[in-house]
Amino acid sequence: MLDTDRFNHLLDIGVAEFQISLDGEENFHDKTRLRRNGTGSFKRIYSNLLSMRSCTRDFKVILRVHLTGDNLASVAMLSQALAGDFGNDTRFKVYFKTVNALGGPHDAQLNLIKRDQRDTVRKQLIDAFPHKNQVFNLEEKSNYICYAAAGNSLAIRANGDIAKCTVALDDPKNKVGHINPDGTLSIDNHSYRRWISALLSGDKNVLACPVRYVQNMDT
Repeated sequence: MLDTDRFNHLLDIGVAEFQISLDGEENFHDKTRLRRNGTGSFKRIYSNLLSMRSCTRDFKVILRVHLTGDNLASVAMLSQALAGDFGNDTRFKVYFKTVNALGGPHDAQLNLIKRDQRDTVRKQLIDAFPHKNQVFNLEEKSNYICYAAAGNSLAIRANGDIAKCTVALDDPKNKVGHINPDGTLSIDNHSYRRWISALLSGDKNVLACPVRYVQNMDT
């Protein structure tokens, strides 16, 4: 939905950083990223990205490319396309994110990349880009703080609910409020404080991923 008009409107109101997920080139991406009517989303997303590239204004885009054992060949083709279309535009950066088992009901069905193979896989993909600093890896940061632990980060759901984590979407403890029709926020401060408590305690494990800490807390 990030077409030219909506993109420029967001820039006008100060929203200038975007993270956009891709699961491979068109054939693979359209198996996992379907639109509501059941059709694929790749062509629309990629067309919007090219339109964003033509804009002369300042903004930042993270192209988050997910990696599994099933889509490596597809991602390799996508990497070549991204390098060709965005490799010389520093406003676009690429983040190769390996899919992990997070405790969901379908974990056993995932074809995951083994931990000792991840660096080799990423290096092969990075080699496609003319500027290596255009590709980054959040997992290399030793003092990483998850956005869900940050005080100024909120996720607005399609129904107006406000969450902190974009992974534990179905967990009731992830709801910390609601956005009202007039744009004002109703925040449950008790729930909200649980997510940002590690900012005071300094617990690095909780700062890196607060969801398990919050899930184990009493209501």
